[in-house]
Amino acid sequence: KMNIFLILIAILNFSIFFFIKKLIVFYGTYDLPDKARKFHKTKTSTIGGLIFFLNLIFLLFYISINFKLELIMLFENERQFYLFFIISSAFFLMGYLDDKHNLSANLKITFLSLFIIIILFLDNNLLISELNFSFSGTIYYMDRLKYIFTIFCFIAFINAFNLFDGINSQIGSYVLFILTIFFLKDLNIFILITLFYPLIVFFILNSKGKIFLGNAGSYLLSFIIAYIFIKSYNISNNIYADEIFFVMLFPGLDMTRLFFLRIKDKKNPFSPDRNHFHHLLLENFNHNITLTIIVLMFVAPYAIFKFCGPHLSLFLTVACYLIVIYFLKLRKNFRKKTF
Repeated sequence: KMNIFLILIAILNFSIFFFIKKLIVFYGTYDLPDKARKFHKTKTSTIGGLIFFLNLIFLLFYISINFKLELIMLFENERQFYLFFIISSAFFLMGYLDDKHNLSANLKITFLSLFIIIILFLDNNLLISELNFSFSGTIYYMDRLKYIFTIFCFIAFINAFNLFDGINSQIGSYVLFILTIFFLKDLNIFILITLFYPLIVFFILNSKGKIFLGNAGSYLLSFIIAYIFIKSYNISNNIYADEIFFVMLFPGLDMTRLFFLRIKDKKNPFSPDRNHFHHLLLENFNHNITLTIIVLMFVAPYAIFKFCGPHLSLFLTVACYLIVIYFLKLRKNFRKKTF
């Protein structure tokens, strides 16, 4: 069954790559440069999300025909899998509408929260009811806070992931890093392949500036990643809460800083600007150096955590992040005074 699955999904993604121009026209959503916040040269398709969604549909059909629980270990039964697909589709559709019509931040956060509440109500196995840390033998039970805390975790990561989608190859590199963690944790190979093959297609096209992930892809991927992390955490003993935290730390740090700055300036925390970490880097370095620094920043916390423990990792990551931000702003101000 694995060989058949590999062949079929390879054919699917080769077809997507081969017919990408026709798919772009069919999909019909684009990111337009405005010379104020978006500096890409021409209008660019936001079809990235559709590439991943087509693979998810393929998984749905394959599992429906050959349903066996060992194929999708994250789900206890067919009902849970179909619920996962329906909510994933809702996230994709919300992102598509946002790409197409630029929905308000309040409307998006309302519906995204509603989708999460629905799946938590129908699948209690997705609730984070306890926290188990690598440095402590004590398990902390969430009790009545488990619903609120789980919703917060989903929303925080979805927004951090969306904000982290900034320059070509950045979000693709981050997803590849996460898939590597999934592989090392021996998660179900069918789920990994369903994400890995379209990631290759997206990475090739995005690195050349041909397509963007779009909000449809951002919402879809961030939901799936959060779902896999939480389900894996709940049903296995080989991953800790702080381990997941360090995988997601860097995008979360930048989101927290951006929200703080926007609130300080009396702006909507979800309003767009050019204060992102990658924007600050691009003002001082070229794309390749910027991407290299960003990759180091999101890989380092997890690597330090694995070899040196959580406390040192947290201290070094936050300290390094703040120091880099400080010197980037100093350099920017110096250049303004000089010129």
